[in-house]
Amino acid sequence: MKLYSKILLLLTLPAGTMAFHIMTPQSTRNVPTLYMFGFGQETKQENKELTLIRNVGLVAKDDSSTDSLFQYLLQWSKLLEEDYKGMGLTTRIKASPLDADGGLGVRILFQPSNTGMAYVSTTDEKRSAQEKKEGDTTPKKKKPKSEGGIDILIEKTENKSLDIRARRCEIEEGTLIKEMSEEAIIAELKKAAKVWKQEHDFAVKHFHA
Repeated sequence: MKLYSKILLLLTLPAGTMAFHIMTPQSTRNVPTLYMFGFGQETKQENKELTLIRNVGLVAKDDSSTDSLFQYLLQWSKLLEEDYKGMGLTTRIKASPLDADGGLGVRILFQPSNTGMAYVSTTDEKRSAQEKKEGDTTPKKKKPKSEGGIDILIEKTENKSLDIRARRCEIEEGTLIKEMSEEAIIAELKKAAKVWKQEHDFAVKHFHA
């Protein structure tokens, strides 16, 4: 919690005051053997909603709240990227800003690992067996499969508050769902949202009234 409060403090500093760099504590979370290497279900669950965090914060009169939350989530996602193991993830990630039709947000994409690249899906096994049966032994260059990811979107409600919606993205046939890493990301997202709400709502009530 204190870590995410530091992000808010740094975001209030004038541009160029100091570089953004935070050393994150190592997590003591126990990782079960299931999904130890980032493997999960092979599925086509594109855009499956993982969580909806309602009423994350009030909307300021100057309408600066959405951009403030966006900048905060972007910095938060960079923390995950830099210290994914310390945050409880079993798979490396790449975070980038997202400007979708539904609003601003962050896209987190899982990165391929050596163990994941060596994994052969059921679909590929069947295709390979069929090719051998037909006598086709010509090596074929395979297109790298998408590793999947999570879109985190900011939504403004009619009640003048902000919601955060997280859903799967970049899922295709053969993509392995990284359930352990997904759960870690959602858990950290909820912690970060709670910190932002407390700090932001206080500022809105006292300085934007």
